[in-house]
Amino acid sequence: MLPDTYPIALAWLLRPDVEGGEVNHPADRGGHTKFGMADAADGKKDGMLDLDRDGRPDIAVGDATPAHAQLFYRANYWLPARCDRVDSVCPLIAIALFDGAVHHGPPRSIRQLQQALGVMVDGMLGPQTLRVLAAKTGRDGGRALLLTLLEIRAGFMLGIVRKDPSQWANAHGWSNRLLRLQSYLLLTRFGEGAA
Repeated sequence: MLPDTYPIALAWLLRPDVEGGEVNHPADRGGHTKFGMADAADGKKDGMLDLDRDGRPDIAVGDATPAHAQLFYRANYWLPARCDRVDSVCPLIAIALFDGAVHHGPPRSIRQLQQALGVMVDGMLGPQTLRVLAAKTGRDGGRALLLTLLEIRAGFMLGIVRKDPSQWANAHGWSNRLLRLQSYLLLTRFGEGAA
Protein backbone atom coordinates (compact mmCIF):
# COMPACT_ATOMS: atom_id res chain seq x y z
CA MET A 1 0.00 0.00 0.00
CA LEU A 2 1.24 3.47 -0.84
CA PRO A 3 1.76 5.97 1.98
CA ASP A 4 -0.83 8.69 2.50
CA THR A 5 0.37 11.85 0.75
CA TYR A 6 -2.04 14.08 2.69
CA PRO A 7 0.79 15.41 4.92
CA ILE A 8 2.77 16.32 1.78
CA ALA A 9 -0.26 17.99 0.22
CA LEU A 10 -0.92 19.91 3.42
CA ALA A 11 2.73 20.99 3.66
CA TRP A 12 2.43 22.40 0.13
CA LEU A 13 -0.76 24.23 0.98
CA LEU A 14 0.50 25.77 4.22
CA ARG A 15 3.60 27.29 2.64
CA PRO A 16 3.67 31.08 3.15
CA ASP A 17 3.52 31.63 -0.63
CA VAL A 18 0.39 29.47 -1.02
CA GLU A 19 -2.14 29.57 1.85
CA GLY A 20 0.15 29.84 4.88
CA GLY A 21 -0.56 33.40 5.93
CA GLU A 22 -3.45 35.48 7.19
CA VAL A 23 -5.26 37.94 4.93
CA ASN A 24 -8.43 39.96 4.93
CA HIS A 25 -8.43 41.43 1.40
CA PRO A 26 -11.62 43.34 0.52
CA ALA A 27 -11.69 41.87 -3.02
CA ASP A 28 -11.54 38.28 -1.73
CA ARG A 29 -15.05 36.89 -1.61
CA GLY A 30 -13.97 34.39 1.06
CA GLY A 31 -13.48 37.09 3.66
CA HIS A 32 -10.98 36.86 6.53
CA THR A 33 -8.67 33.93 5.81
CA LYS A 34 -5.94 32.21 7.83
CA PHE A 35 -3.91 29.25 6.54
CA GLY A 36 -6.28 29.40 3.58
CA MET A 37 -9.30 28.72 5.80
CA ALA A 38 -11.81 31.31 4.68
CA ASP A 39 -14.52 32.69 6.91
CA ALA A 40 -17.09 32.07 4.16
CA ALA A 41 -16.06 28.41 3.61
CA ASP A 42 -19.03 27.23 5.66
CA GLY A 43 -21.43 29.53 3.82
CA LYS A 44 -21.52 32.15 6.58
CA LYS A 45 -19.35 35.23 7.04
CA ASP A 46 -19.40 35.22 10.83
CA GLY A 47 -15.68 35.29 11.67
CA MET A 48 -15.81 31.60 12.62
CA LEU A 49 -14.61 28.34 11.05
CA ASP A 50 -16.42 25.00 11.02
CA LEU A 51 -13.37 22.72 11.13
CA ASP A 52 -15.12 19.35 11.05
CA ARG A 53 -18.18 19.98 8.84
CA ASP A 54 -20.66 19.42 11.66
CA GLY A 55 -22.49 22.69 10.97
CA ARG A 56 -21.32 24.36 14.17
CA PRO A 57 -18.57 26.99 14.39
CA ASP A 58 -15.43 25.71 16.12
CA ILE A 59 -12.95 28.58 16.27
CA ALA A 60 -12.50 32.21 15.28
CA VAL A 61 -10.59 32.60 12.01
CA GLY A 62 -7.82 34.62 13.67
CA ASP A 63 -7.25 31.96 16.36
CA ALA A 64 -6.68 29.09 13.92
CA THR A 65 -3.42 27.10 14.13
CA PRO A 66 -1.72 24.65 11.72
CA ALA A 67 -3.24 21.79 13.76
CA HIS A 68 -6.69 23.23 13.08
CA ALA A 69 -5.77 23.49 9.40
CA GLN A 70 -4.86 19.79 9.30
CA LEU A 71 -8.32 18.81 10.56
CA PHE A 72 -10.12 21.41 8.43
CA TYR A 73 -8.48 20.48 5.12
CA ARG A 74 -8.87 16.72 5.54
CA ALA A 75 -12.56 17.03 6.47
CA ASN A 76 -13.52 19.78 4.00
CA TYR A 77 -11.34 19.08 0.95
CA TRP A 78 -9.13 15.93 0.96
CA LEU A 79 -11.95 13.50 1.72
CA PRO A 80 -14.84 15.23 -0.14
CA ALA A 81 -12.70 15.47 -3.31
CA ARG A 82 -11.86 11.76 -2.88
CA CYS A 83 -8.15 12.56 -2.88
CA ASP A 84 -7.59 9.49 -0.71
CA ARG A 85 -8.83 7.29 -3.57
CA VAL A 86 -6.83 9.18 -6.20
CA ASP A 87 -3.78 8.95 -3.93
CA SER A 88 -3.85 5.16 -4.16
CA VAL A 89 -3.58 5.46 -7.97
CA CYS A 90 -1.42 8.56 -8.53
CA PRO A 91 -0.12 10.62 -5.58
CA LEU A 92 0.97 13.48 -7.85
CA ILE A 93 -2.58 13.95 -9.15
CA ALA A 94 -4.01 13.55 -5.63
CA ILE A 95 -2.02 16.59 -4.50
CA ALA A 96 -3.09 18.60 -7.57
CA LEU A 97 -6.73 17.54 -7.03
CA PHE A 98 -6.49 18.63 -3.39
CA ASP A 99 -5.09 22.04 -4.33
CA GLY A 100 -7.89 22.47 -6.86
CA ALA A 101 -10.48 21.42 -4.28
CA VAL A 102 -9.21 24.06 -1.88
CA HIS A 103 -9.13 26.72 -4.58
CA HIS A 104 -12.36 25.90 -6.47
CA GLY A 105 -14.29 23.46 -4.26
CA PRO A 106 -14.24 19.64 -4.31
CA PRO A 107 -17.03 19.13 -6.89
CA ARG A 108 -15.44 21.47 -9.45
CA SER A 109 -12.01 19.95 -8.83
CA ILE A 110 -13.37 16.46 -9.56
CA ARG A 111 -15.09 17.71 -12.73
CA GLN A 112 -11.85 19.37 -13.87
CA LEU A 113 -9.97 16.10 -13.34
CA GLN A 114 -12.61 14.22 -15.33
CA GLN A 115 -12.35 16.79 -18.11
CA ALA A 116 -8.56 16.35 -18.15
CA LEU A 117 -9.00 12.57 -18.31
CA GLY A 118 -11.54 12.78 -21.14
CA VAL A 119 -14.18 10.81 -19.24
CA MET A 120 -17.83 11.68 -18.63
CA VAL A 121 -17.88 14.79 -16.45
CA ASP A 122 -20.38 13.97 -13.73
CA GLY A 123 -18.53 15.09 -10.61
CA MET A 124 -18.58 11.54 -9.24
CA LEU A 125 -15.14 10.11 -8.69
CA GLY A 126 -15.92 6.43 -9.10
CA PRO A 127 -14.37 3.26 -10.51
CA GLN A 128 -14.49 4.41 -14.15
CA THR A 129 -12.62 7.65 -13.42
CA LEU A 130 -10.05 5.75 -11.33
CA ARG A 131 -9.51 3.13 -14.08
CA VAL A 132 -8.84 5.81 -16.68
CA LEU A 133 -6.64 7.68 -14.20
CA ALA A 134 -4.53 4.55 -13.68
CA ALA A 135 -4.24 3.98 -17.43
CA LYS A 136 -3.26 7.58 -18.18
CA THR A 137 -0.73 8.00 -15.38
CA GLY A 138 1.08 4.67 -15.42
CA ARG A 139 3.83 5.63 -17.84
CA ASP A 140 4.84 9.05 -16.54
CA GLY A 141 3.49 9.12 -13.00
CA GLY A 142 0.81 11.64 -13.98
CA ARG A 143 3.05 14.41 -15.29
CA ALA A 144 1.26 14.91 -18.63
CA LEU A 145 -2.13 14.75 -16.94
CA LEU A 146 -0.98 17.30 -14.38
CA LEU A 147 -0.17 19.81 -17.12
CA THR A 148 -3.58 19.28 -18.72
CA LEU A 149 -5.33 19.66 -15.37
CA LEU A 150 -3.49 22.89 -14.57
CA GLU A 151 -4.38 24.26 -18.01
CA ILE A 152 -8.05 23.55 -17.33
CA ARG A 153 -7.80 25.29 -13.97
CA ALA A 154 -6.16 28.33 -15.60
CA GLY A 155 -9.01 28.50 -18.11
CA PHE A 156 -11.56 28.37 -15.31
CA MET A 157 -9.82 31.26 -13.52
CA LEU A 158 -9.78 33.28 -16.72
CA GLY A 159 -13.53 32.74 -16.96
CA ILE A 160 -13.95 34.12 -13.44
CA VAL A 161 -12.18 37.38 -14.24
CA ARG A 162 -14.02 37.74 -17.54
CA LYS A 163 -17.35 37.49 -15.71
CA ASP A 164 -16.27 39.64 -12.77
CA PRO A 165 -13.50 42.15 -13.62
CA SER A 166 -13.07 42.97 -9.91
CA GLN A 167 -11.40 39.56 -9.61
CA TRP A 168 -8.44 40.71 -11.73
CA ALA A 169 -7.02 41.79 -8.36
CA ASN A 170 -6.56 38.07 -7.63
CA ALA A 171 -5.56 36.82 -11.09
CA HIS A 172 -1.81 37.30 -10.69
CA GLY A 173 -1.80 35.34 -7.44
CA TRP A 174 -3.91 32.57 -8.95
CA SER A 175 -1.55 32.22 -11.92
CA ASN A 176 1.48 32.18 -9.65
CA ARG A 177 -0.13 29.50 -7.51
CA LEU A 178 -0.54 27.21 -10.53
CA LEU A 179 3.05 27.77 -11.63
CA ARG A 180 4.38 27.11 -8.12
CA LEU A 181 2.28 23.95 -7.85
CA GLN A 182 3.60 22.73 -11.19
CA SER A 183 7.18 23.35 -10.06
CA TYR A 184 6.58 21.76 -6.66
CA LEU A 185 5.17 18.59 -8.18
CA LEU A 186 7.34 18.20 -11.27
CA LEU A 187 10.70 19.53 -10.17
CA THR A 188 10.95 18.68 -6.50
CA ARG A 189 9.34 15.24 -6.17
CA PHE A 190 6.57 16.49 -3.89
CA GLY A 191 8.68 19.08 -2.17
CA GLU A 192 11.79 17.05 -1.28
CA GLY A 193 13.87 19.93 -2.65
CA ALA A 194 13.38 23.69 -2.73
CA ALA A 195 10.82 24.98 -5.21
